[in-house]
Amino acid sequence: TGHYGSDLSDLIGVAQSYSDGFYNYTYFVCSNSFDCQNQYIPNVFASLIQIDPYDCWWLAQWDNGFIQPSYNPTTETWTFNYFGGDCGAGGGPIRQTTVNWHCNPDIVGYTITDARETNLCEYEVNIDSYYACVDAPPLYCQWY
Repeated sequence: TGHYGSDLSDLIGVAQSYSDGFYNYTYFVCSNSFDCQNQYIPNVFASLIQIDPYDCWWLAQWDNGFIQPSYNPTTETWTFNYFGGDCGAGGGPIRQTTVNWHCNPDIVGYTITDARETNLCEYEVNIDSYYACVDAPPLYCQWY
């Protein structure tokens, strides 16, 4: 396998949202720009949140690049796996969130194409972006 890299610094703090009809998901690239709080947790700053009609739940926190993605050259997809946050009314299992960045050379910036809870406390967010393409010119929030 080769060495792959991409850079998201042009997208830092840029928010995108997706709604599945009940939940709204909002993602901030490479920053914890959203103050998410509910009746169970006070003020958690997060990069990916889920909002229902009653509460806000954090699904991922930017960690200054500690979590590195895996890359699948066949599907041209970068996959980040995040763990953290109680699921439910405190003391529940830990939330697990997978964020997949798919290469789409037609989308400058990024678009959330799907977001959902795949199993109890497990989430998947799919994003299309030019920045996920390996041959995109170097643009940092580095993936290497």
